[in-house]
Amino acid sequence: MSDAGATGTTPAPPLFSSCQFTTPDTSFEQDLALLSEIGAQGIGICEFKLRAGEETAQLEAMQASGLRASVCMPANIAPLPTGVVFPGPDDIDQRIELMCASVRRFAPFQPESIVVITGALRERTPQQARRIVVEGLREVAQVAALENLRLGLEPQRVDVLPGRSLVSTIPDTLDLIEEIGADNIDIVYDVYHLFETEDIIELTRRHAGAFGGVHICDWRRETRGWMDRVLPGDGVIDLPALFAALEDGGYDGWYDLEVFSDDGRYGADYADSLWKLPPRQVLEAGLAGFKHAWELRAGARDA
Repeated sequence: MSDAGATGTTPAPPLFSSCQFTTPDTSFEQDLALLSEIGAQGIGICEFKLRAGEETAQLEAMQASGLRASVCMPANIAPLPTGVVFPGPDDIDQRIELMCASVRRFAPFQPESIVVITGALRERTPQQARRIVVEGLREVAQVAALENLRLGLEPQRVDVLPGRSLVSTIPDTLDLIEEIGADNIDIVYDVYHLFETEDIIELTRRHAGAFGGVHICDWRRETRGWMDRVLPGDGVIDLPALFAALEDGGYDGWYDLEVFSDDGRYGADYADSLWKLPPRQVLEAGLAGFKHAWELRAGARDA
């Protein structure tokens, strides 16, 4: 458990950022301005908002804003094919090349973590798919190491995303990282994907030191699909309990707001999509919900 209470010291406030998928229609610079204005400390850069040939100017804009790059999302995210959000070639060698190129493109921004996932099995056996993922992520990790960067492997739930990931739990992901054998790969802990897994509180506390970033949102009580996420506090995830477990385990990194809320661009046009709201409203409400859940974490320990 955190020793803040025992020593009488006040723990440092948590680091808050927002993934640029939360505000998909704003520019890189607009996100910098909005996040600075609401008091965020970082930005979860999404590569699709970097403009070819203008990366140096965008880096300078980020540095001028005072924000830091937190949990960042490459356009090329997986050794195996994924889906509509991250399109790419089917050829594995091409995919690995592109993943390495994404890492190099992010390097000047010095992100805390670059998210990777395994991708989907499709027609492959689990053994074939795992071999591709291990070899591919090992190569990408080597490129990241040359840039003094870390990757964050994100386990993904299999109930709403069947066949889309080789790992869905913390132990599964740790096993895969061990097999890859690179010392610059952490876990990206996404509350959406992990909150219902068995023994999640104990696993969170025990393995908090292995987490390179935390994605936050909430699960709508009657969810309509994997792109129907809601803001912290508006769903059924016991965020205070998860935050308490993370803090007790020693995690002191980024909490990155990541909300997918389809407005039709990916096939499900929800009338109440958060993507249809003013971006500032979404970010302010997301930060407020996070802060409220954070303040409740002490009570969650006593429950």
